Amino acid sequence: GTQVERADTAALQLLCALFQDAEADHWDVQWHQPSVALQNAAQLLNVSAHLALPAA
Repeated sequence: GTQVERADTAALQLLCALFQDAEADHWDVQWHQPSVALQNAAQLLNVSAHLALPAA
């Protein structure tokens, strides 16, 4: 959420796995106010599109 201040690579790997499984099972996963820190970390690791995150 909006209060996330840091996101490490392990957390982003877990989120990537979640989104991959969700896509395979035809689930719709959406973000509700992702934090700038999360968006920046995802952008830095080039996984923003995979996580369906908007650019920070």
